Amino acid sequence: VDSIDNIEAERNFVLELKDFIIDCNYFFGLNRSNCNKIKNKPISEITTDFKMICFLTTRIVTIKKFMELSPDMEEMYGWKSFKLPENYFNHVAIIDRKINYYLSDNNVLNKTKHSELARLKDFTHIIYKANIISKLFNGNIRFTMKTICNISKYYYATEIPIECSALFNCKMPHNDNVDGAIGMVLSLLLNYFKENNIYSKKLHLSNCLPDNRISLSRMILTILREKNGICSIMEIFDCLYPFFDIKDICETVYDMSETKRDIWRRLLIFSRNFPEHGVDDLYVQKDLYTKGDKSTEKYSIIELCTAGEAYLDTVVPHFEFMLSRHSDYEYSTNSNYHPLFSSSSQEIINSSSSGIRYRFERKIDWVYNDVKDCCKNCRSISTKIMKEFEWDDNQYLNYSVYNYRSRYNDGTFGYKQDYVSRLIFGHIGYIERYRRYVLTKSKNSLNLLELIDINKRLVTRIKRYLNLYLEPQSADYNCCHSSSQDEAAIILAKCIKKIETSNYADLQSSIEIIK
Repeated sequence: VDSIDNIEAERNFVLELKDFIIDCNYFFGLNRSNCNKIKNKPISEITTDFKMICFLTTRIVTIKKFMELSPDMEEMYGWKSFKLPENYFNHVAIIDRKINYYLSDNNVLNKTKHSELARLKDFTHIIYKANIISKLFNGNIRFTMKTICNISKYYYATEIPIECSALFNCKMPHNDNVDGAIGMVLSLLLNYFKENNIYSKKLHLSNCLPDNRISLSRMILTILREKNGICSIMEIFDCLYPFFDIKDICETVYDMSETKRDIWRRLLIFSRNFPEHGVDDLYVQKDLYTKGDKSTEKYSIIELCTAGEAYLDTVVPHFEFMLSRHSDYEYSTNSNYHPLFSSSSQEIINSSSSGIRYRFERKIDWVYNDVKDCCKNCRSISTKIMKEFEWDDNQYLNYSVYNYRSRYNDGTFGYKQDYVSRLIFGHIGYIERYRRYVLTKSKNSLNLLELIDINKRLVTRIKRYLNLYLEPQSADYNCCHSSSQDEAAIILAKCIKKIETSNYADLQSSIEIIK
């Protein structure tokens, strides 16, 4: 027979269990107004709730053989994937609560620690302001914060983290400073990945490719995206085998899978026919394909992960991605490769042979040359694709899975984009935001002639990018045009002409499309 003490202990345990569930529900973003409902639940329902909490927080439940529940698996509540951080709880609020707790205790932390925590808090806000950048972590708050802390410490000597926080917190028109801060965090993140061999050469955080070669990983991710995020590896073979070595296709797919990535860096997963013996299992499927075996059940099904979509949507077309790929270098000591919005970009370097005066010119010129190479490389492969399938430019752009559908804020898809045209227009926008930022920031420290000179150097480079789209030097550099991008190019050309007509003394007009 239970004693009174045991009954009281059980009652206290149940109360503690209910309080734990309430706290966990708050952690996952549920409304605290439901607390009374939880307190009035019978013990049987409380036990069920507790099991669900353990299920969500540990992610140790096996869904299929060799697969665990993760933010990239399991359809819940109508979402394609779990996506806990975006839809189930507020990471920023959780991190703020933790950091504010420590910042409020002046007896525990010295001024250095206070400054470091304040910077981490800013980094967190920038990461989640960017939204898609945060998805590179696949929604895992522990890995996100661990990496942010590592980046902050790793690059502290460069002062870029400090500059980034200051940039994010300053008030600027058009929010150019926010876009610049996001670019700086992305630059820090990509270079941390590169220097620690987290993204392999298969993902081309390495030198841009010469000799008419393009990123096979990008092509695979693009095809997956255009097939609504899921397809058979046989379909990948169908699309790419005529133009790429089929063994390379297998190795690249495997390299991007969860078998080679931690949970927050996985770009795609196998949802059927998991390669238990590594890439060798994909080689078996390769042999079946080359022999003409079309039995669909014999081939793996691949799904695009949250991080893979973010990599394709945000990272690949970004100016800072191209700069981070430009060369192997010591990022922490070489300011040539610091992000465009860093203070080093305005340093005067006076290269008389090339006419370059500012470091930002060198950075933009390097990236522009890489984009020009991409134009040539992509035109080469697109020509082969069109010849293979007997398509014209319009058919290749609008009706094939090799190009990218633009996506609106509501999630719907718009017009198709050629890869290099995405680069061109994306880089133009980023350089324009930098131009406005520099002119605004420098108006009280530089005289009018110096401001006009900076304006001219940046506008000239934006125009050169636009000419790469409008007036290709040869057929090798031509990219596929869409009507929407053609209209945008005409508007941008008019904006540039207006500033040129003023002899670059017009420091107010923007080179952008007003929506």
